[in-house]
Amino acid sequence: ATQFPGLEPEPFLSQNCLYTSTPDHDYILDRVPGFDAVVLAGGGSGHAFKMGPAIGELCACLALGREPSLQVGKKFSLQRLLSVPPGATSWSAPRK
Repeated sequence: ATQFPGLEPEPFLSQNCLYTSTPDHDYILDRVPGFDAVVLAGGGSGHAFKMGPAIGELCACLALGREPSLQVGKKFSLQRLLSVPPGATSWSAPRK
């Protein structure tokens, strides 16, 4: 309370055991379109914790505009998911 004097001491909602995943079960590690200094990192429930240092380094490089030492290409890009139909439970190639 001394660090954040305006913060309510009691949470208004508490949830546990949340599971976030992408349709293709890979992370999202990318810049937010239109906001180059904002990085989106998610979709790694169940296995992201063990990759924390690498994910953190990649996100820091993305946010700071630096070339990441880890080259992941477009594997974790947000763009790969934008063509997934709503309600899809697994990734599939876009239909022509």
